[in-house]
Amino acid sequence: MSLREDLKRQASEQCATYAGDGNCLLDRPCVFFDKSSDEIKRCPYFENCVLPADETLEARYWRSTGTGEDLPDCRKCGEPFHPKSNAQKYCGDCRAETQKEQARKRQRELRRNKRATT
Repeated sequence: MSLREDLKRQASEQCATYAGDGNCLLDRPCVFFDKSSDEIKRCPYFENCVLPADETLEARYWRSTGTGEDLPDCRKCGEPFHPKSNAQKYCGDCRAETQKEQARKRQRELRRNKRATT
C-alpha cells in the first residue's frame, strides 16, 4: 500500500478526532483525506497521539516529511525499525525467523562435519 493509503487507514481506524466521511472533529476536513493535493499534509494530533501506535508507519511518515530520526531498515524485510542496540540488524518480526534459520544452518554444518570425521 502507499503511504497515503496507510495513513488514511490509520486515521479512520485509530484517530479519536476522525468523524468519518473525511471529516475531523476539529471543525475542518481531515488532512489525510484531502484530495486537492498530492502532498501529505501534517496534523499535530495525529503525529503525537495516533502515529506512535505503528512504528513502521511512523518511520515511513517521518521519512516522507524529511524530519525526525533516521531509522535503519531491516535487512530481511526492508522496513524501518527502532533498534534496541546499535548492532541490531533485524526488526522484531524478522529476528525470530532469522535466528531459527541460522540455528538450522549451524546444525546442518555440525552434522555434515560430524559425518565427515567418522
